[in-house]
Amino acid sequence: MLFCGVALGLYALVPGATSAGGQVGRAAMLMSGGISGLLALVTLLPMHVGGFYSDGARVRNLWRNGPAGQLEVAVLSAMVPLMASTRPRELSRQLLDRAAGLPGCRRSCRSSCTCFTISTS
Repeated sequence: MLFCGVALGLYALVPGATSAGGQVGRAAMLMSGGISGLLALVTLLPMHVGGFYSDGARVRNLWRNGPAGQLEVAVLSAMVPLMASTRPRELSRQLLDRAAGLPGCRRSCRSSCTCFTISTS
């Protein structure tokens, strides 16, 4: 949405061009902003396709605070330390056990590759 706002803002601020290059530049800004805005709106629609949730579906799951939202929080809680170079065996075992017991965990793990194998030895 930020890019959409910037591109459309520049389009509105740049005066009408008389040269062909200026007209192409304005048209490119308008198309870039429009496509960016359209993509932002599409990702806000709650969808589940091929094992992946759109941003809108993820926000809806978190908002409802049901099993799907709790599973989303558990996966994100595990992913954040992993992105910060934490080794998988150092993750909170309690958090992972609680996530494994949530309804839909097996289906989610199979479809979106969010399972973790932790070595306890």
